[in-house]
Amino acid sequence: DVNLRSTVNFRTMDLTAKAGKKYFAKSDTLVFEPGERVKTISIETIDDAVWDTTLEFNVELLEDEQLKNCILGSFLKIARIKIVDDDTFPSNRFTRAKEERSFNRVSKPRLMWDFAVMNFRNPTVRKGVVRSICIDLLENIAFILDLFLNLYMVDYVLCKKCDPASAGSGLTLIVILRCFLFPVIHYLQYRETTWKVGGATRMTLQSNLLRKYLSYTLGVLQYIDESELILAMTRDASDLASMAFMKMPTLFSSFMRLTMLLLYQVAMPIALGKSLTITQALVRFGPAFAFPMVLISFLRYRTKTTEKALEAQHSAQNAMVQHVKMAIANFEIVRDYRKRGATIEQFEEKIRAFNGRFAHTAAINVNNNKFAAWCTLGLTSIWIQIGGMQVASGTMALGEFLNYLSIFAALGAMWGQVYSLLLSIQAAFASLETICKYMNGDVEDEARMFTGTSNLRHCRAAMMEVEKEALEGDPADLIPIKFDALHFRYKDQGGIGAELKPSTAILPQGGLYVLVGPPSQGKRTILKLLGDVLLPPCPGVAKVDSEGSGALMIPGHLRVIHVSKDPLFVEGSLLTNLTYGVQNGSSDGSLERVVAICRRLLLSDTLMQMLTKDFSTSWKTILSSTDQALLHIARALIANPDVLCIHKPTLFLNEKMGDLVYEILQEYVLNRGLEMDSNPYAFHTRRPRTVIVTARRVAGTGAKVADIVFNVSSELGMMAINKH
Repeated sequence: DVNLRSTVNFRTMDLTAKAGKKYFAKSDTLVFEPGERVKTISIETIDDAVWDTTLEFNVELLEDEQLKNCILGSFLKIARIKIVDDDTFPSNRFTRAKEERSFNRVSKPRLMWDFAVMNFRNPTVRKGVVRSICIDLLENIAFILDLFLNLYMVDYVLCKKCDPASAGSGLTLIVILRCFLFPVIHYLQYRETTWKVGGATRMTLQSNLLRKYLSYTLGVLQYIDESELILAMTRDASDLASMAFMKMPTLFSSFMRLTMLLLYQVAMPIALGKSLTITQALVRFGPAFAFPMVLISFLRYRTKTTEKALEAQHSAQNAMVQHVKMAIANFEIVRDYRKRGATIEQFEEKIRAFNGRFAHTAAINVNNNKFAAWCTLGLTSIWIQIGGMQVASGTMALGEFLNYLSIFAALGAMWGQVYSLLLSIQAAFASLETICKYMNGDVEDEARMFTGTSNLRHCRAAMMEVEKEALEGDPADLIPIKFDALHFRYKDQGGIGAELKPSTAILPQGGLYVLVGPPSQGKRTILKLLGDVLLPPCPGVAKVDSEGSGALMIPGHLRVIHVSKDPLFVEGSLLTNLTYGVQNGSSDGSLERVVAICRRLLLSDTLMQMLTKDFSTSWKTILSSTDQALLHIARALIANPDVLCIHKPTLFLNEKMGDLVYEILQEYVLNRGLEMDSNPYAFHTRRPRTVIVTARRVAGTGAKVADIVFNVSSELGMMAINKH
């Protein structure tokens, strides 16, 4: 009763956006004084210049002791808020590359560095990386300790001049020190597998690539390479995590080991009471600095060759995936035109092309990886010759010679590891470039903000007009769907659809409306505009793929579902598909209601048995065209939206079944839902139901049940006609 005081509590709830970092948490009580119908909740966001994952949080109305003189709606009690982030991935340093779509021309090491910095801001990643570096530091300490213990054992425990009586205690001490750190390192490395660094990195990339795809503008969707995008989500995201980011802590640890090795070579003579000559210093430190200069020079020399080979390999793999995707999607054409053999032969050609590219890349990688081993072999060979002669002449102790040999081998292994890590990171450059391209594609967020704000303004004005007229009923139910001189045209049609000429129409809530007219005149465009598939004209918004004028007003509290003409099904059981549009926990998806609606549509006994007993996915293989069309309609009715927009619902049905569908749609409108509680109180607590359908022409039952029939034409736009 709006003439009484109503209260309800609300609160914010974290999703990907975290309170205190991207927005300020808020909880309070909304108080609606008698006659008051609208309240505004303001949430303050925290802005920064750093790219983040798509950030969302919920504002939830609570069903608690403060809920007075009101009930919560099924769908409107939770609002999912999206914080629009227009920063560039991985950092705003590359904004120009984003605008010019030129990530192929930017510095790849700098791009990789900025990605690593961005990813390191993830708390899970940051904690795991720091822990991994600590483990590597412990390993480096154990490595240096082993070097010292080997030298100590040869020159001070087992030498000819050493006291045999103290050898036992010395060896025991060496064994204890060597074994002390090993179990600790083993346990920590075992625990490292649970720290989710790679998983969190892949999650960030893969989930946001999918989010981006679902928000792309029409222009991006028209020209997107779906196979490349699929591989970006699977192959490239995984490669970037495992071959690049996960290698960076190891790379850092390798440099730590080099530093510790250099410090060891300075500290060891001091600890043993020996001086360090200039010649000895050159022998000790020269290789440590010569190695990186040689390896990095070779790496720079091979960069373009390696990148070009990897890009060619990825392109060949993309072509394979695209061919398989098209073969599966067009199976019926392949079968009907007897092109199975030709399709397989084309695929084999692409496999051969990929194998050739793969072998070429593998050969390049073998040569790249072996270069460090060649350098190490050359250095140790030279030292064996020079140092061995000094041992033979008595100018160098055997332990010192062996220690140097271990150090040079360790230097070679370490710089070989660094080189291998750099090659691995370099191999991920192509993956990073692809991901940057798709992460920075144009999305509809700004346009949706504009249309949402504009629609809210129109709805509030309409509410004021309704309240002035003091009509009977809830004013929110009296706000119509309104086309106000709406003109819509694609900037680049490309065969997508027709232009909608300026149209003015009013569709009161609680009606059944039919749009008729010749093909390609704009009927589907109208349904897409109503269903939020297409956005109305957005003056002043840059990233939109349409143009026009006028306005479209849809009451913001209404839940609208758009249903295309072609039946589509998701992965899962028949029941999962039929309840796809139902909110979790809602009684709309009860098995009893689902079964009742399916029986109303005269689904076959076989399908009814699968619905109630069989939860397998085999049901898809037995569907006829009529079954698919009826399940398509059943799913929409089970979803129970306030506004249901269906494109050609009777296209695949005979006249008798078409009449039945129109009768059921009429009942859906009259009863404010189908198979719902018929209690008068329950009826009045539900919103009116509105159905808008398209047809080539309307006759029979369709003409009888329609409240208004609109003719849509390229000359006159949308106009009401006399259905009789």
